Amino acid sequence: MDHAGAIPSLPIAVDIEEDGRPQDSSGPTWLSRRLRDLLMAVPSAIGITVGPEHRWVYVNDARIRMAGRGTAQDFIGKTARQSYPELEGQPFFAALDQVYSTGVPFIGKEVKATFNRGPNGSPQDAYLNCVYQPIFAPTGEVEGLLIHTVEVSEQVFARQAVEKANQREQRQRAAAEFERNQLRELFEQAPAGICILAGTDHRWSFANSALCHILGRTSSQLVGKTVIEALPELANQGFSALLDQVYSTGIPFVGQNVKAFFNRGPEGQREEVYLDFIYQPVRNIDGQIEGIMALAVEVTEQIRARTELESRVEERTSELKLAHESLRLLSGCLMRAQDDERRRVARELHDSVGQYLAAIQMNLDGLNAEPSELTEPLRPRLEDSIDLVRRCTAEIRTLSYLLHPPLLDEVGLASALSWYAQGFSERSGITVDLDLPEKLPRFSSEIETALFRIIQQSLANVHKHSESKRARVRVQTAGTNIIVEISDQGRGIRPEILSRFRQVGQAPGVGISGMRERILGLYGTFNLTSDSSGTTIAVSVPIAHAA
Repeated sequence: MDHAGAIPSLPIAVDIEEDGRPQDSSGPTWLSRRLRDLLMAVPSAIGITVGPEHRWVYVNDARIRMAGRGTAQDFIGKTARQSYPELEGQPFFAALDQVYSTGVPFIGKEVKATFNRGPNGSPQDAYLNCVYQPIFAPTGEVEGLLIHTVEVSEQVFARQAVEKANQREQRQRAAAEFERNQLRELFEQAPAGICILAGTDHRWSFANSALCHILGRTSSQLVGKTVIEALPELANQGFSALLDQVYSTGIPFVGQNVKAFFNRGPEGQREEVYLDFIYQPVRNIDGQIEGIMALAVEVTEQIRARTELESRVEERTSELKLAHESLRLLSGCLMRAQDDERRRVARELHDSVGQYLAAIQMNLDGLNAEPSELTEPLRPRLEDSIDLVRRCTAEIRTLSYLLHPPLLDEVGLASALSWYAQGFSERSGITVDLDLPEKLPRFSSEIETALFRIIQQSLANVHKHSESKRARVRVQTAGTNIIVEISDQGRGIRPEILSRFRQVGQAPGVGISGMRERILGLYGTFNLTSDSSGTTIAVSVPIAHAA
């Protein structure tokens, strides 16, 4: 090669040897063969063309392989366009023509070429580094070209793959950064306090405005510092231990209505606050915990309002309890007064009206004993009057006993109940099964009167409402309590009435409610059950307390 970079005339002829290699017709034969063997051993693709049509006179094995051809016969004696028809429209032929016409070498780097060397001769892309070097005749004219090509497809494809991977990574990083910035902006605008603590020492890396407001700090006073460095008042309040626990175990922590103290008052005064918060571990791409995200909402106002409301409710409840107790005592006093009035009226009916009726009957009986004194028309009237007085006396006696049976005061509850059940059955036609202990002891007058009135009212309700033909009254003692059960086999109480009674203790009329108040006044229990098969009232009264 001369100083201009051109290759002078080479002793290479266009005649072809039997093996398809070019043979020389001038110059030393040994030089021609040595050059041929040297080029054949070169790993890059070498070829020599002559003439303006670029007719091949020499190709080495590397060029045959690179083109995907079988032998040198696919090249020798043919033009470049004939041996590479698939390169038509690609920049190579124009470059060959330019070098031949100008004598200026062409150097191409990573030039893309498409060869028909794929499976079944299909197109396949390749990338080439190529040098087209002019060969000059002794006259100084270009007579051929030395074509040197190195395929760099693997390197280009590898680099492209790396570039694509880098581009993909850059896009992913950009997307992640965009999402991170969006997330931070969302966090910043969130009404709840949000922060991110990095590392095992829980160092602030982000805190939004809402959290800064809760803590009474600015973001610059937090970011870059540990929790305790920025908030020394949190020491010994348990929050650092919770953060350590979440970081070490990976288990989130949820706190509700947690009390904390922050130096956020005027001039940094200590202030009590209440928080709902969650500590959530933050993991890296490998799943390792690298920080904690905290979300906090201050509920101080709600807690104070609830505390105040609970205090007012408690105060109001105490007032209602006192009012209810006063009402219960008043109700008890009224019932006792009613019982006393019944006892008085019964005694008056028995002692006064009964005596008057007895005297009238004696007088009428005396008149009836002397028939000579009466005319026949008056005698039927006298006898009718005597019968009316007898019936009136019986009704007065019954009414007196119903108002307050004297047996209740004289011999006790058992005898009074036996007498009343018998009379009730006779008057109503309802069979009463009375189940009493053989020896029922005496109780206080208040207990015996209350239980008698409850049984009396219950049987009256059976007669009025249940349509039952049978009722059962059972009295027994159990420990320090006396228990009474009254049941029937009637149609029961409507579900809506029963539900209201259980909820608020109210029932139509005053019968059931009055019975309940009597028992509650004796510190006992009152239970009402009812369905389509009948109704049962069960009461229990502590004997010792009410005696």
